[in-house]
Amino acid sequence: MRELVHRESLPAMKQRKAVFGILSLIAFCVGIFVGIATAMAMISGTEGMASLGAGLAGIVVILLASIPSFVFAVIGLIREERPPWPALLGFFLSVIPGDLA
Repeated sequence: MRELVHRESLPAMKQRKAVFGILSLIAFCVGIFVGIATAMAMISGTEGMASLGAGLAGIVVILLASIPSFVFAVIGLIREERPPWPALLGFFLSVIPGDLA
């Protein structure tokens, strides 16, 4: 009879490293930085109601930039990377902003 093999007992070579999970976290951080930098650059040259538009533009940039983070996290979860926490963290951090975008 065939023995059932648990995933934890597989050799280290068979387990996939957390590549896409880490890319997800990097993409999320870069997206937040670019969104804040965009908003700050636009706010510095405006006054009054125009500064509200600059803040909204920064929020939109952050929301759009979280889409690649979401995609990388989903790929990491599908590949069942080990350790799974980078992909899970990237997924939970970007699922709501990615959904809103």
